[in-house]
Amino acid sequence: AEELTVRVHSQEDLESIQKVTELLFGKLDASVLSSFSTEMWETIGTEIPKGNINASDLVNDIPLAELLHDKINLLPSRSEVRRAVQNNAISINKEKITDVNFVINKNHFFQNEYMLIENGKKNKFLLKVNEL
Repeated sequence: AEELTVRVHSQEDLESIQKVTELLFGKLDASVLSSFSTEMWETIGTEIPKGNINASDLVNDIPLAELLHDKINLLPSRSEVRRAVQNNAISINKEKITDVNFVINKNHFFQNEYMLIENGKKNKFLLKVNEL
């Protein structure tokens, strides 16, 4: 499969696919995520659920519960967000969130545009910033 991918596409495409697969099923950390190109983030967005947030919503810090419930509706309520954090289920860019009062700002986005949110091991979500 690897040889065929290289023949049909390129070595770069193969490496990109391998990194996306490792992200989805392996144990990459934030330092690896920071090296991802826009194309890789867009590829990831085709493989996992994806949502958008307006850049204007990130002018000020935004509490995690507000982001996950009010802005992107990833969890059904703010209390569900708190429970998920207390159960060590929420990760932002592969970093576990342990503080229910955690705030998100534009520095949490790779290339000022992409954030990987995980709720448990299998529920991944890509958040992309829309410029206005």
